Amino acid sequence: MATGIDPNTVRLREAVSRTVPSGWIWSPDGGEVWVLDVGEDGLPYTRAVDIETGDERVVTHVWGQFSRSRRYILTAGQEREDIRVHDRSTLATWEVPRIGSRPLPNPAETHLAGNLWHSGAQRLFTTPADVVRTRLDGGDRHVVDQVLGGVAGWRADGRLLVVGRDIPDAATTLRVVSPEGALEHEWLLGRRVRTTQVSPSGRHMTFAVVLDERGRNGQFAIDLFTGRRRTLPSRMSLRWMPDESGLLAVSLRRSPGRPFRLWRLAAPNFHLEGALTDPDLHNVDMEVLDWRISPTGAALAFRTAREAHLHVLTWERTQAS
Repeated sequence: MATGIDPNTVRLREAVSRTVPSGWIWSPDGGEVWVLDVGEDGLPYTRAVDIETGDERVVTHVWGQFSRSRRYILTAGQEREDIRVHDRSTLATWEVPRIGSRPLPNPAETHLAGNLWHSGAQRLFTTPADVVRTRLDGGDRHVVDQVLGGVAGWRADGRLLVVGRDIPDAATTLRVVSPEGALEHEWLLGRRVRTTQVSPSGRHMTFAVVLDERGRNGQFAIDLFTGRRRTLPSRMSLRWMPDESGLLAVSLRRSPGRPFRLWRLAAPNFHLEGALTDPDLHNVDMEVLDWRISPTGAALAFRTAREAHLHVLTWERTQAS
């Protein structure tokens, strides 16, 4: 399998020539980027910028954590560990109590899962969190696990993915847990795990292992149904292609004065398919962790390192994709 990208068609241009705050997102159709702005009343809202024309519009007078479809926005609730849900379709709002500060909606956007620390806890460093699952309206609440860590995402079949350990000195594992809390699988990941990222379909997860024995550190992809893992190139910032045909990767190392370079890793073996950018043609000077692939799979955007302007890389898909 290949990522289906024709590297000969890659083009780079500036899309937003002003400072863009971190946390920006793509619109559902990939035609706009949505950014945080603040009105004269001092309240945050969501502004859209068309990446082709530069035209701007107000999307909604709310800014927060958007669901995948962009229908729902999660903001802080009245009490700590509560969240407020804003439905952009019906304009309804409601509170979900005791779910944690950044709960994750499932892909169908019917349920939430979050990490709830008890009052006085020192967060995940020393105190286990309750992993809580509820319906989007706050009903059907279950505490499905307790772990030093938390929920990493949702598997394709609706099972929860919990990454963590039971005690501080234990190794980190990945648990697949049913909506009611039954443990279905548990796989050892490594000593300490960073930068987990579940694939769009919920089939795979990438992660980095650090502070382990020699030969066990690095970046990996794991099949969330079989537990099979594959080694990925290390020291790279990774993003999933929306169709899960592979990953795009930015090398975190570069020669002084030279642009960052992006690479293509093709699923299912995640072999290095080739370069996406040419440093002689594409001056990719980015905030290396602040880049996102468009929902169309035909572009990515990144903030520049100093001005924080938004630049866009576009490409064409091959017939084989």
